[in-house]
Amino acid sequence: MTAPDLAAPQAGPPGRAEQSRSAPAGLAPGEHGFRLMIPWWFHPLWIAAIFVALLPISAALIPTSAFTLWKTPRYIDATIGMTGFLSGLSLLVGLAVFTLRVRPGVTIVRVSASAVARLRAIAVGAFVLALFGYGIWIALSFLRGTTVTDFVNVITLQEGAISALKKMNPPVAGITTFTQLGPVAAGVMMMLRRMGVRAYTWQMVVLVALAVYRSFFYGERLAIIEVGLPLIFLYFAVQPMRTGTAPGAQIARGGPIERVMRKTAPFFAIPAIWGLFAVFEYSRSWLYYRNIVTTSFTEYISTRLAGYYVTTANNSAMYHAAVAGKPHDPYYSFAAVWDGPGMSMIAGRPEIAGLDPQQWWKMMLENSANPEFNNQGTFLITDADLGTPLSMLYWFLLGLAVGYLFYRATQGSLVSLLAYSLTIMGLLEVSRIIYWSQGRFIPILLALLVIAVLLPGPKRREIHASG
Repeated sequence: MTAPDLAAPQAGPPGRAEQSRSAPAGLAPGEHGFRLMIPWWFHPLWIAAIFVALLPISAALIPTSAFTLWKTPRYIDATIGMTGFLSGLSLLVGLAVFTLRVRPGVTIVRVSASAVARLRAIAVGAFVLALFGYGIWIALSFLRGTTVTDFVNVITLQEGAISALKKMNPPVAGITTFTQLGPVAAGVMMMLRRMGVRAYTWQMVVLVALAVYRSFFYGERLAIIEVGLPLIFLYFAVQPMRTGTAPGAQIARGGPIERVMRKTAPFFAIPAIWGLFAVFEYSRSWLYYRNIVTTSFTEYISTRLAGYYVTTANNSAMYHAAVAGKPHDPYYSFAAVWDGPGMSMIAGRPEIAGLDPQQWWKMMLENSANPEFNNQGTFLITDADLGTPLSMLYWFLLGLAVGYLFYRATQGSLVSLLAYSLTIMGLLEVSRIIYWSQGRFIPILLALLVIAVLLPGPKRREIHASG
């Protein structure tokens, strides 16, 4: 038996909520709307709890001998693991404050013509800016000396081809920023399609293709996930409605395949993660290690994927031992302060032990860990940067913000629904990186703030929702 879909119906006139939940009135001709049905497996507490648990599991249950598989000394233990877990627990508490108010049900969301027009303008604007960013970036790559042969080497899975391409084409400040509007455009377009606007098919295909290009040729897995997550979330959460007045006739319930997917999708999560990891890891490391290791590709990928998460916890313990209580800039807790567009001119150059943080981290990995597993981690990072009390507050406030977005999304807020679809990434990566504090998230955040101004909420009667 599966848990119910999550939504919180809004209050309305006496008897209105009951009517809407049993037989909601149809959409008027020309009106747009949808049934909001967020699957239980997109609840932030479910997602966060799974990845928060990886820290104590790595600390208490992974044997020391296992770390030899990943060629790194063990730094994580039960004591330091519990220190980090306090911050992880604070995140869960922050999420729970608003999300536990959500009750099972369905919200009927009606969207005015002016709101749809603004959403369409936002979709086109974000799409054009994303194309601009990708276009300039690709053009600059050829001006820097990249040739078609370099791309062919990646396609034909030549060893070291991706690393060589990345070195020739680093991100361009102020230009690659625009590429981060791709997830925003994809999310708005999917929302519009699901509420009955028949457009944007080719634009979404282009956005996915560009994200695949960025992920495959530059080894940047986050790029395809950033675009794919809002598409998947909004596809399942936003259920189409048809115009008409017959009770129940306006509901487009989806085909049998879609209904089965809503119930079974979580069971495909681990195979999907494994498969995506395997696709990108094949060219990143297997082409080299296949001539060294005696294991099969399946066993190699499984071991490496486990190491991907366990060594992240271990690396964060190494970071904690190296910098906790010592003067340093909290770069990894607030990366956007230095990495955001133009921010370095204001904040200056960050330092850890007199070095650039990324240079220092590379040195630490080469001397004390394994550079192939280079993730910094999260909860122990903020604990080392801020101290335990402030680290707990840091994660509590992040949880509070994400939980509030989810709560408002279940009430039919289009801005919150879109914002939550774009912040889920941070929950999925919460054991590995502090996604919300990174420079790549800042363009998304700024775009959401602009959308919040351009798209008034229910109080201005741009969106009409009833439970």
